[in-house]
Amino acid sequence: MYPSIGLFYPQLARAVLQYRVRTVDGAKDNAEKQGYKGLKFPWESAVSGREVCPEDIYGQQEIHINGDVTLAFQHYLYLTQVTPNTTSHR
Repeated sequence: MYPSIGLFYPQLARAVLQYRVRTVDGAKDNAEKQGYKGLKFPWESAVSGREVCPEDIYGQQEIHINGDVTLAFQHYLYLTQVTPNTTSHR
């Protein structure tokens, strides 16, 4: 879904990435709770960035979201040649 948003709605694409930056503390908490180092972006997210999926099996196993988030940042950079400001939104 993100590549299409990035191509046709770059301002919305930037907002999506800024949301991920704002919720990085929740992603850290998600990782720690499952014994990982770093970040684990949620399958279903609260405003805090913490996992809110009602069924633990999905929230715990959907680790591909990290790759999706990383790819979204990479696509944004390739499409706009601009690094989104990732420090002023935390």
